[in-house]
Amino acid sequence: MTMTDPEPTTTPSPATEHGAKAAVAKHAERIGMISLLLVCLIVIGVGAGWVTGPAAVALTIVGLAVVVGFVSAAILSDTETRRRLAPYGLLKPGMLWLSLFFIAPLWIMLSTSLAKRDNPLDFSPKFSWHWKNYSDSFSQFGPQFTRASSTRASRPCCAS
Repeated sequence: MTMTDPEPTTTPSPATEHGAKAAVAKHAERIGMISLLLVCLIVIGVGAGWVTGPAAVALTIVGLAVVVGFVSAAILSDTETRRRLAPYGLLKPGMLWLSLFFIAPLWIMLSTSLAKRDNPLDFSPKFSWHWKNYSDSFSQFGPQFTRASSTRASRPCCAS
């Protein structure tokens, strides 16, 4: 009993095709990853307030254009390219949710905690990497932190 090699198929490969469809087919993973990261950065930038005003509107339009371009590239391409783009399309909603509701608020909290206030009634503190805020809070409110930590450590994990 002898093994034979399977017959080669005659379908054209993406390297022999020309045009935009061939470029999308050749670089599907790059297109998917770059569009995913770009849209996430735009959401974080607008959500965290790094970009405001007309620039935020322009970035939002760019983000929507990237998503529409990604979807149209997936629709107009062949099945192999769609298969290679599918994971990035499925990751986009989760990454956008994570960007908007976790990373952007995390940045806002971090920048607020490291901002320097000139007086206690200053409602727009200036971000200045002021790490002394943490040492000031631990020295000023040390007993409260200790009491809260010891109370939590003395109780079982699942107690209600």
